[in-house]
Amino acid sequence: MTLLALVLAAPLTLSDLQAAAARADPRVLSALADVEHMRGLSDEADAARWPVISYLAVGGAPVPQYTNDPNHLDNVDAGSRLGNYQLGNWGFLVHGNVTLALPVFTFGKIAAYRAAAAKGVEATGALADAARAQAAHDAAVAFWGYQLARAVLLGMDAADGQLAEARARVAQLLAAHSPQVTRSDLDKVDLVRAELRSKKSEATHGLALALDAGRLLTNTAPGAPIAFAEAKLEPAPVKLVAPERYGDAAVANRPEVVAARAALVARGELALEKHRELLPDVLVVGLADGSYSNAATRQTNPFAYDPYNGRTAGAGVAVRGNLDVFKVAARARQADADRDKAFADTQLAEKGVRLQAAMAVSALGIALDRAAAMQDESVSARRWATSAQLAFDAGTGEASDVLFAALAYARASAEVLTASRDAEVALADLRLAIGTDPAELR
Repeated sequence: MTLLALVLAAPLTLSDLQAAAARADPRVLSALADVEHMRGLSDEADAARWPVISYLAVGGAPVPQYTNDPNHLDNVDAGSRLGNYQLGNWGFLVHGNVTLALPVFTFGKIAAYRAAAAKGVEATGALADAARAQAAHDAAVAFWGYQLARAVLLGMDAADGQLAEARARVAQLLAAHSPQVTRSDLDKVDLVRAELRSKKSEATHGLALALDAGRLLTNTAPGAPIAFAEAKLEPAPVKLVAPERYGDAAVANRPEVVAARAALVARGELALEKHRELLPDVLVVGLADGSYSNAATRQTNPFAYDPYNGRTAGAGVAVRGNLDVFKVAARARQADADRDKAFADTQLAEKGVRLQAAMAVSALGIALDRAAAMQDESVSARRWATSAQLAFDAGTGEASDVLFAALAYARASAEVLTASRDAEVALADLRLAIGTDPAELR
């Protein structure tokens, strides 16, 4: 049984669901893969500081017999003369070559490339944070949707039970020929109960939808058991501050803005590197080269070229560069355009998150006001239902008044729950929009 399965065996709280969603969300997994890819590029950029060692080893045959007297270079065996196509006592040849190049000064090109790669890691990491935040938001929407459906089902069951008792009482009064009720009152009770059944059906489907969403968010198999912990559905106490504070918080905390700013710095560093491509690199270089053949005489005269048994090694300072002016200028122009685009994208991200924060705080304010209004409406409906029931029990009221008051109270109770859910979702929207907990703003 996996760790996730063990977690899912118990009802998931909101924090549990958000943590599980962040681990399983494909957007998060994709973003984390991008982070690892960028870290690999960063390691590659960092490796440019270290020496590059290249080597070549070859071997082959046949090698014709090339023998002579090293002290008398012209004393060459007849079978070793060039162009006579005689192999003689032929043999084999092995050759090896090793070179080392260590950059010691590159006019800042390596440093710029390393800085760009580091900012690339920061940008992709921020996008991974954005994916986690979106997964947590989606989990909150599913969680509070479940709480709404559960609470509505409980409320509708309680109301239907009360109406069933009311119908039985109306039927009893009708049988006793009471002037308080008529046959139409039974029809009214049935009508109200039918409406409650409709709302109960909506809540049942909403409950199933929320659970399916939870399975998708946690990567649980379709139809597998999953349960959410019960939570009281009421608007969280949030004290709203000045609207501009939310915009400032969004610009400071939203991972999308962090990613855009990091990408802008990276593009600037890459543009700097492209502009310096025509400048040379100063390197420390080393070389070792050697060959051996059992079919050739090793030459000891330093003026004799010996490709079959030669050995050489050395070290020095080298300058490496290119003068491909037109291509370098074209690449630099492209890099400048990419940097300018990144600057525009950063401005767009900052303005976009400010707008999203303004919309989210406005929606939260509306949701909180509606929740408070629905709470007042529910209190009024409850008072109406109580007074109508008391009047009916005293014989001064009619059954229709009780029914209409009960229906109004059931509707108001459902609206209170819906408004509370909307406020919780609006709070989650605001948390996503500003990149931090709204309660932390002062």
